[in-house]
Amino acid sequence: KNGTIALRDEIVCGDVSGRVRTIINDLGQRLEKATVGDAAEILGFEQVPKVGEIVFKKSEKAEEPSSAKATEGQGIETEIDEVKELVSKGYKEFTLLGQNVNSYGLEKVGIGYRKMLFSGKILSNQSQYKKSKGTPPFVKLLRGISKINSVEKIHFMTSNPWDFGDDLIEEIASNKKIDRFIHLPVQSGSNRILKLMNRGYTKEDYLQLMERLKEKIPEVQLGTDIIVGFPTETEEDFEETVDLVEKVKWIVGFVAQYSPR
Repeated sequence: KNGTIALRDEIVCGDVSGRVRTIINDLGQRLEKATVGDAAEILGFEQVPKVGEIVFKKSEKAEEPSSAKATEGQGIETEIDEVKELVSKGYKEFTLLGQNVNSYGLEKVGIGYRKMLFSGKILSNQSQYKKSKGTPPFVKLLRGISKINSVEKIHFMTSNPWDFGDDLIEEIASNKKIDRFIHLPVQSGSNRILKLMNRGYTKEDYLQLMERLKEKIPEVQLGTDIIVGFPTETEEDFEETVDLVEKVKWIVGFVAQYSPR
């Protein structure tokens, strides 16, 4: 049993091609006009998952997900208790799901504040979250869940390069219950484009992180997201991304054309 997945599971049988196309078109039209709250209902969320929240859901039943938000030093025991409850029902594998999931429990300061703080000059590898005092909450959460005997595997996604520090790398390296696949979206290999995107890190920062991961976790498997055609992107910018692809050698890459939406 697997305790994950934020969306409802649907199985479509028979003549799938036309039906799937109809389902996708209908879903797209509904989402395009939906408010955030409506979109959550359409996609099967009990509420909109926020940064730092964990969503658990049985894969074989269309149950509503349960979620809980944590601030630094609070909420971790609540998450662990939820895992224990699910373990008592037979779950053995869990996915910690969130946007910037490795920033779980940290206080967010945001891009606007960060821009103001640095007078418009975003320094190298700057997180949108305040640094943790001591062990990061996400590392504490991973340790707490992994101590539950019946838990066999822990996955997490999606992370951000900002807060993927040495504490987290060391925890993954030493904790065999944590999956060796790590998804770290880079979006571009051009420092100019990364700055325009307000990503808060450079190509060099990202490469250094990849090197640390490969050094500490030899069996690590890496995935990423890339946007092509970001406004003002030049051929030179694009080639910088190609260069990064050749250096990192991700096993999975979700590549998308830039959309004004």
